[in-house]
Amino acid sequence: MSAQNTHVKKRNGALEALDITKIHKVLAWAAKDVPHVSVSDVAVASSIQFNNGVSTKDIHKVLIKTTADMISERTPNYQIMAARLLLQDIYKRVYGGVNPRSLQSALLFNIKNNKYRYGLVNKYTVEEIAELSNYVKYERDYSFTYAGLSQVLDKYLIRDKFTNELYETPQEAFMALAMSAFINYDVSHRIHWVKALYDAVSTFQVSLPTPIMLNLRTPKFAYSSCVTLSTGDTLSSWFTTTTSAGLFSSADAGIGWDFGSVRSIGSPVAGGRVEHTGKIPLLRLASAAVGACRQSSRGGSATTFTPFFDLEIETILSLRSVRLEEKKRIDGLDYAVVINQLLYDRALKNTTITLFSPSDIPEVMKYFYSADYNNFVKAYEDAEQDTSITNKFVRQARELLETSIITERKESGRIYILNIDEANTNSPFLVPIRQSNLCMEILLPTSPLNSLTDTLENSSADIGVCILANINMNVAIKDLPHLTELLVRLLDNLIDVQKFPVKAAEVSTQSRRSLGIGFNNYAYFNAKHKVRYGDAECLSLTHQWVENFQFSLIKASVKLAKEFGPCSHFHETTYSKGKLPIDRYNSNVDALCNTELTCDWESLREDVLKYGMRNSTLSAVPPSESSSVVTNATSGVEPIRNGVSYKTSKTQTMIQVAPNFTKLADKYDYMFDRPMCIDYLKCIAVMQKFICQSISANTFFNPKHYENDKVPMSELYKALYFAKKYGIKTLYYENTYTGSDDINEKVNGGCSGGGCEV
Repeated sequence: MSAQNTHVKKRNGALEALDITKIHKVLAWAAKDVPHVSVSDVAVASSIQFNNGVSTKDIHKVLIKTTADMISERTPNYQIMAARLLLQDIYKRVYGGVNPRSLQSALLFNIKNNKYRYGLVNKYTVEEIAELSNYVKYERDYSFTYAGLSQVLDKYLIRDKFTNELYETPQEAFMALAMSAFINYDVSHRIHWVKALYDAVSTFQVSLPTPIMLNLRTPKFAYSSCVTLSTGDTLSSWFTTTTSAGLFSSADAGIGWDFGSVRSIGSPVAGGRVEHTGKIPLLRLASAAVGACRQSSRGGSATTFTPFFDLEIETILSLRSVRLEEKKRIDGLDYAVVINQLLYDRALKNTTITLFSPSDIPEVMKYFYSADYNNFVKAYEDAEQDTSITNKFVRQARELLETSIITERKESGRIYILNIDEANTNSPFLVPIRQSNLCMEILLPTSPLNSLTDTLENSSADIGVCILANINMNVAIKDLPHLTELLVRLLDNLIDVQKFPVKAAEVSTQSRRSLGIGFNNYAYFNAKHKVRYGDAECLSLTHQWVENFQFSLIKASVKLAKEFGPCSHFHETTYSKGKLPIDRYNSNVDALCNTELTCDWESLREDVLKYGMRNSTLSAVPPSESSSVVTNATSGVEPIRNGVSYKTSKTQTMIQVAPNFTKLADKYDYMFDRPMCIDYLKCIAVMQKFICQSISANTFFNPKHYENDKVPMSELYKALYFAKKYGIKTLYYENTYTGSDDINEKVNGGCSGGGCEV
């Protein structure tokens, strides 16, 4: 590298002579006390051509990229060095140097620029701000991995996307977020909860979803990750629901959309003068509505829900198929099929199934969305024999399951499963569940919306809204009571301060106060404890951790009910009858894991009956792709694919190394290294015993483990039947190993990630 007569342009625009030693000093600083990295290797690999006038900013970018490109399973510590270089760049962009400003300066600057909400200074006293300013731990910025810090910068830190001006650093964002979260709390103890939330987020004990991370400290009051909508069988409901979906998409929420009530193509309308056009035109409208609404960090997304016996089910489930003529496809939506035991039984017996228009079978529809399976079967069989119903179609149950569901699920990876009888049997609600959400972990009551003024107060309109958060499974069981109470307080408080684009959502949410608190880093949890997915010790450890997790959540909600009162629709929950998760789960799970209960559930039952609960639901386990990158945790409950993953977002590719990989490489379970789908589903079944909503669970297969490199239909069947038998409510993606992209993972799908972005 020749620096003779070469000048560089500094960030302030000034020119100065190039000093190579400064570059080496920066690299040496980034490598200090980091084992197994080489400053000279980075310098040589950079190969910077120092043209006269090159900017120091561009030189720094090259150093960051070069260092990041050296991250591998053999040299994982370059992720630390690259993170330090990136952090230095962030500090220079925000501070103009490496020394942080005061918290008060950050608040005033960002309020002046309309980035933070004004209440952060006028609702906190000078003394409180001074105390919190002294509490900020800027050194925690050095705990990020390169992938984690890149994700924070790319998705969560506030910046002008046109000028690329950056307004905050990670610790400032975390403290401002915590201050916003408890801004309306009683002054006698709000600083306690602000500090607690700041500590939990900044030390990666918990992770928060994209809407909260993006919006909580800003003037935008949209914090919900998931919204579930139901369309009725009227034109007004069609267009009202579509408008609502668009409004919620623009507010950063993922959409779950129930189409089960819409009559099928060919059904009579207007006294038989018109034939109904069916669901396909509405699905095109739905795709356009969510696709048109660009969100803060992603495009809008929706998953639709249709019963297995709908007359149009085969057409709907083929709408993403590569075999379908392109102009007929609707790729902008994902599709879930709603199933109960009848389809599984008839497919096993190789008998027929009958498809209907929902408008012709009101009794069938009533019992389908309930825990009353026997009355459903009777109503369904009566409808099959009813000769007055002419708009129906009979086909082989096994062919429907194999061709339209299993094969389409395998080929597209995105035909999702909702076992509706499991959802309604093991439910915290006494009112029916009809659908799930975008990423298949939320199960809340919904009913059709016919106008934007409909609410639970003046009609039966019911919109499901859920606010999410995650706890890192790296935390000890003894820490769960504190962290669960912290998150219950946080999310419950946000219900009252957020703004809803549709009144029905506000009324439903404030009536039910549904929360979806989950967990991630399960693959690391297993590796750390040296257990494999599905083995007896793994299931026992999982049982113990998740039991304490759910127990602590309920206890926290009871505590809030004592302070603020129970939710107004507590009477519509099974909790109001004294029925806890340990009373309603699918008992087949006991054959997989017979671990003894460790919590005092009977004492808790007494408190629930005496005081009620603040929240109708508390737990749901999302995919958490995005937030898992930030905290360097493994995604949701999934096994890892590789020690190093290249995770792609809409703007970049990030190299993430599995937690503590150097020491635990041989202890991790790898998704495609063995036929482990059933072992994984055993873990999901044990978790579902306690989780009050659902778990975003996938299935996955490697053809190399089977004869002729082809996954047999019997294995695909087995996964679905196993899930149903052991009480698993929902299944999300189906992943098939291709060999060409085994280390690449997307982190911007769904609500987070890859689903719900928790």
